[in-house]
Order: sequence, then structure tokens, then C-alpha cells
Amino acid sequence: DVESSQMDTNIEETVKYIQSIEPDIQNKGSVLYSKIKVFLSNKKHSSYLTGGFIRAALPLFFTFWEVYKKENLDNGCSMPQYSDLIKTIESDDINSPFKNEILINKFPLYDEETESPSNINGGTSLLALQKIISGREAEKYFINLLKTMGFQENIDFVDVANNQNYLYDIDFLAGCKIGLEVKNIKNGVFYLTNNEINCLKQNGTHLIFVDIDNGVWLLKNNSHWLSKVLTDIYKLKYYCLNETNNLDYDNIKIKLDKSILNEVIDITTKDQISIMNIFSN
Repeated sequence: DVESSQMDTNIEETVKYIQSIEPDIQNKGSVLYSKIKVFLSNKKHSSYLTGGFIRAALPLFFTFWEVYKKENLDNGCSMPQYSDLIKTIESDDINSPFKNEILINKFPLYDEETESPSNINGGTSLLALQKIISGREAEKYFINLLKTMGFQENIDFVDVANNQNYLYDIDFLAGCKIGLEVKNIKNGVFYLTNNEINCLKQNGTHLIFVDIDNGVWLLKNNSHWLSKVLTDIYKLKYYCLNETNNLDYDNIKIKLDKSILNEVIDITTKDQISIMNIFSN
């Protein structure tokens, strides 16, 4: 109908406009990039920009649009509603069931060969998108572990990963109130954004390490290993802020080495009471 046709035309114009300003969105030296960064920083989501997620999403969106136009608009179909597009990128549909019987329980340490260029398929956009998905899968896997232990969602814990009012992923409430930051460590590495670093330093957030179908481990905030890592990060931040304007210290990759093994706790072998005691002490 006329209304749908007008909406499609408006969306087409919007897509063209976004394509026209994409170079400025990608350019760290542009005024637009700076304004976007300030806006996202105020909402505690600057890593969406500095971590490359927006950069990854734009080309994928443009590809989607071209495919959709060819398959639908050219055949007389209308553009889906905005809410439908949101549903396609919402992570709430992701589910990672926890299966205790197949666990390996071997903590993954960093191996340089697993991250060599020859073993990485796809471009930067694909890798950034995969990192978002694997991170949400890890969160869902941990949530399913908590449910298996008998904890009730929205009573004993709350999934706040997509809530901008929180700087961590899980608000644990059973026996104590503690923030839990969930990290996927499949390849023996994990990433920390600037906001997550500050939260670990200031608010006592614990880290939950997840390697799906292998194990789940807790690293408490008072860990000596974590303290050393945060000290090194703050040295790097100081250098970036005071010695150069060309380096961005957000979204830092951290390698897991054997010195952490004595400090992580395998929580898949614990019961509900033990977990509550570990988190509260």
C-alpha cells in the first residue's frame, strides 16, 4: 500500500545517509566519532564503538539491506517493522544448555598457536560479531548452571547484561549481593572494557570464566593474579593518557597463564550452599 511504500522509501534514504557518514563513524579523528564516543561513554557503552562492534555491524547491516531489497522489496514486499529488526539482533534468543555429564574441567590457558592468523577465518567484522555472540552464549551457559544448582532467576540472581544501569552481567542476590562479570575463555583469553576494569577496581565485581562444555570457574576480586593484571592495565592507561594520543586502551585482551591456576575455583563441582559461601566470603 501507499503507507508501506513511503516507509520503504524513507528507510532507503536513511540507509543511504548512514552509508554517506560511515567514513566519519570509522575515523577516530572525526568530530562525529568523538561525539558518538561521548554519547556512549555517558551510557557506559563506549566499548561498542572503541571495541569495533559498530564498525562490524555497519557492513553487515548494509549487506542485509541489499539482500533484503533483492529478495523482498523488488518483489513488492514491504520492509519489516523496526521491532522485527531488533529481534534479529537481540541476544535473548541465544541459549546454551549446561550439561554436567560432558564437562572436561580443564582450565584453558593461552596458546599462541590457537590465535595465529592461519587459524582465524573471516574478517574483522565477522570476528567482532562472533565475539558478541560467544560472550552472550557464555552468560546464558552460566545462567543455566545456576538454575541447575537450584537458584531461581529474578529471585536469587538477575540477568542484567543488557541493562545499561549495571556495569556487570549478573546481579547475584542469594545470601549476598555481588556483581558477576562473565567472560568466555574458549581460547585462553578474555577482554575487559574500560568500564569493566573500573568496576573490578571499585565495586568488587567477581569474574566468572566460562568455556562451554568444558567448565565454569570463579576468579574472586581479591585474587593476586587479577590485582597484578589490573596494575599492568593502569600502567598502560597512564602511558596512553600521558605519553601518546594515538593509542586506545579500551577493550584490552588478557592472556590466561598457568599462574592463575591456583586462584580459580571450579564451581561446577559445588552445591548451592557452597556457592553462596564462596561468593559471600
